[in-house]
Amino acid sequence: LCADIVLAARKSGQEVVPEEFREVPDVALKGKELMDRLRKYVDRSTAYAISALSACRSFDKDLYVNLMEGLKLSFSKESFDYLIEFSFVWDSEERGQGWYRIHDLMRRIAHQQEDETTLEAHRFLAEYYRLRGEQGDVTAIAEKVYHAYRLDSADGVNQWLDEMDRALELSKYGLCRLLIGLHDDLMPSSNMDRGRMLTQEGNYYAALSLSENALIEYREAIAAYD
Repeated sequence: LCADIVLAARKSGQEVVPEEFREVPDVALKGKELMDRLRKYVDRSTAYAISALSACRSFDKDLYVNLMEGLKLSFSKESFDYLIEFSFVWDSEERGQGWYRIHDLMRRIAHQQEDETTLEAHRFLAEYYRLRGEQGDVTAIAEKVYHAYRLDSADGVNQWLDEMDRALELSKYGLCRLLIGLHDDLMPSSNMDRGRMLTQEGNYYAALSLSENALIEYREAIAAYD
């Protein structure tokens, strides 16, 4: 990120002086300090785009365009090409060619600082994926749950449980796998909710006759309930 700041400054015709990289007394503010310095050297549309895309688990050019239009932010092909050159924008191996993701550190900084543009992006994407999910896009259902969680953790967990219950009832195991893939992103606020989620994951493995996997989830669920 420090290297990105230096390169962004040079691209804007400026030079970063050593004094700017003084030690930040409070380590908790280091992430915000670096983000603020990066915004200082990039144009406003790029700064907004970084904040908005920090809400995405992954994105491609079409999602970038939809998000920028939805938030009424300016954008261009050149700004997208510039954006994906930053070192904190990685290829998304899960989604394939043409898909990217903001590094987890940057996403965490934006979330911790409660960046207003990032929150607006979560609100837009929750509705965007809800509509796509109603049209039969299975991946969109999991993404909708993720953005709901980022806006309200309790609501996100409840949506996860509802969607998982429905998917198991209809034997939509592909959707079950996508929802289970959110496990590391969803941190239930109570042991009861954690137990409920682990139970559903155990039910998924049991439905596929993966008994050992189911047993692990059930045991963890019991521990959470206890």
